[in-house]
Amino acid sequence: MLLLLLTAQPRSAMPAVFIPAPNSCVRRLDQEMRADLAASLERLSSRAAAVLPRDVDMAAAARDIRAHRVDPGVFAAYYDLIHALQTGALDHAAASWRGVAAGAARAVRLECQPYDPLSLGDDAARFQRLFAMGWQAPAMFAPPDDAGWSRFRGNVDDALSLLSVVAPSWRAEVESLVSRIFAALPSAGEGRRFAGASCFMAWGAVFLNVRRNDDRLRVLAGIVHEATHQMLFGLSRRRPLTENPPDRRYASPLRRDPRPMDGVYHATYVSGRLFALYDLLSRHDGLEPAERATVVERIARQKRRFAEGYAVVRREGRLAPLGRELIEAAAENVADALAA
Repeated sequence: MLLLLLTAQPRSAMPAVFIPAPNSCVRRLDQEMRADLAASLERLSSRAAAVLPRDVDMAAAARDIRAHRVDPGVFAAYYDLIHALQTGALDHAAASWRGVAAGAARAVRLECQPYDPLSLGDDAARFQRLFAMGWQAPAMFAPPDDAGWSRFRGNVDDALSLLSVVAPSWRAEVESLVSRIFAALPSAGEGRRFAGASCFMAWGAVFLNVRRNDDRLRVLAGIVHEATHQMLFGLSRRRPLTENPPDRRYASPLRRDPRPMDGVYHATYVSGRLFALYDLLSRHDGLEPAERATVVERIARQKRRFAEGYAVVRREGRLAPLGRELIEAAAENVADALAA
């Protein structure tokens, strides 16, 4: 039934987006996101000059942001700055303005680190606010213990090495989208059992729960899962994926609670990409027997989740052109894999 459902759809012009390829437009998203950020900062420099510190050379910071990759904390400080200006919290705005400029000077590349409020400084609280979507919301993240962090760091190295062997272009795409993989635990106060998290307002940051991502396959799936969200965030920054009312809720293949259509769309697309990842892994000779059994089980799970989500998106989604193009490319690729 799934094969018939998927092969009935027209061919898409964007297969290289769904299955990472060297010439994919996804590899340019970080550069485009930084260009947008730099341009916005330049506009703020003139429009809000009266209330922002004059000793900050934001023109130089904007040049740095265009020139090299920056820490997710730079994006987080920018969105903190916007909220502070909108609410009249000028002292907070000044601190965020300085935070953007300080972070912009540092070039970064993909690294894994623990969520540690002491080393992250102001960024730690910014990440909590932005990922929880509110200044008054409970904190989501807590630092991992030393043993959990050590195991997780090794699993990240093993996961990325495995991806380099199985799909080098996918490894390159992950490195183009993600600059920080944070090891974390759920906050006891929040009680949220998150497996992974990413956020448009902290571009480049991926948070993974060290307890739920406790081997190289789970870590690899978590990284690809959240990097795919980042990809969709970047591709849809100017053009929507869906046009459903944001207050409407729909069934989701990955969550028990109903979600907005954009959330269902993201979950469906992610499921399709995880299906593709596990399909590639199933052809790799270097898996342990237990890992191979896990991959077979997860191929079936992600196939089911994609089919369920795709049915909801096709039936109830008011798809924008970009959203239609991307989801049909995903459907085509999943169908081709099933037919192989």
